Amino acid sequence: MTAVGHTGHSRNAADPRADRGSAAGGESPGDGTRDYVELRGVGKTFTHGRQSRQILDDVTFSVREGEFCAIVGASGCGKSSILRVIDGLLEPDTGSVRVDGQDITGPNSQIGLVFQQFNLLPWKTVQENIMFGLESLKLSKAVKRERCQHWMSVVGLEEWSGHYPHQLSGGMQQRVSLARTMAREPSLVLMDEPFGALDALTRRFLQQEVVRLWQEGKRTGILVTHDIEEGLLLADRIFVMSANPGRIAAVVDVPFKHPRDEALQATAEFAQMKEHIWHLLTAEISKSSPYVRMRNEPSGG
Repeated sequence: MTAVGHTGHSRNAADPRADRGSAAGGESPGDGTRDYVELRGVGKTFTHGRQSRQILDDVTFSVREGEFCAIVGASGCGKSSILRVIDGLLEPDTGSVRVDGQDITGPNSQIGLVFQQFNLLPWKTVQENIMFGLESLKLSKAVKRERCQHWMSVVGLEEWSGHYPHQLSGGMQQRVSLARTMAREPSLVLMDEPFGALDALTRRFLQQEVVRLWQEGKRTGILVTHDIEEGLLLADRIFVMSANPGRIAAVVDVPFKHPRDEALQATAEFAQMKEHIWHLLTAEISKSSPYVRMRNEPSGG
């Protein structure tokens, strides 16, 4: 695995902590000084009948407290499986996962997971869906109502509190899903392509909302995405995955300060970073795809 700084040079990343380059302006990623999420040698194989497929192999990386990282890779490389392992929904066959110094052996109330599918209960209103997410917490009804009202306000859904999911647009439903997760006040938020099904305008609005929530809440986050630009707009670092089986192939430091907007996307530096990550991805895909490898090989003659 290689770690790549924003100047384009590579560093040895066998030690997952060796990939911590400095962000622009000398600021290190995240607000904390310790590893908050730690994966060591994680492996996972799925078996169906007599067939087995190794999804993850020796996945090792760490995320610092207060840091926001993105994972990019080809479809089926195991990105979502990594989130489910961290969340405790999927038990690894090998290796270990620690969050805030504790081994993860099952679901944890300090970890929130936002899916691409909204997963709202159709028979419950906006307010009731958010309140439903708080049911398992040992909080008074007054505190639960206060949190619900607060997060409906944060995502701009106060006026829609009595509406049902089918009465909302896709973007509004995703805001309900985000509010339901954030109302639990998790210290770690995992996001599995939460904006993939949204139109470009709604997606950008929610991306900005996520950045604002992070800056206000000092949380740690991991985002799975197919969109390189999304990773560059949101993340402190980007983990590039290989496939068959999934491994962390490279780590890229994102040098841009927040806020990151459309003006940044128009710069040569942004285009260079995007191109660099694209080449890392296609290099990994070509290792497992004869078609891609054939297209990337120089022609004879």
